[in-house]
Amino acid sequence: MAKRPMTQAQLKSICKKVLALPDNKVCADCPSKRPSWASVNLGCFVCLSCSGIHRSMGTHISFVQSINLDTPKEKHLRVLAAWGNKKANAYWEARIPKNVRRPTLNDSQSQNQVRHWI
Repeated sequence: MAKRPMTQAQLKSICKKVLALPDNKVCADCPSKRPSWASVNLGCFVCLSCSGIHRSMGTHISFVQSINLDTPKEKHLRVLAAWGNKKANAYWEARIPKNVRRPTLNDSQSQNQVRHWI
């Protein structure tokens, strides 16, 4: 028997639960709290400002969706649940040169600093 696809309400509910995990309560790229966007193919949650930077790279690199306005597909939700910000950052930041540092609260005012980081 074929498995029934999840409803939009179920998908949104699961997405909000994954977002509520402690590691996902801060943007994956900057120190902004309560991210409301997700890079569904990279498996991380980002703030509105960082989502624009991700979006400018193209969907072939980072496919960004709003947590509140969009309903993620089940396959994207699986990626978000399996990765999350902590695991995604450990993977993507593993080979960052020592002279490149994560943006701080002061840097988050400068889009250039955050863009360089991302």
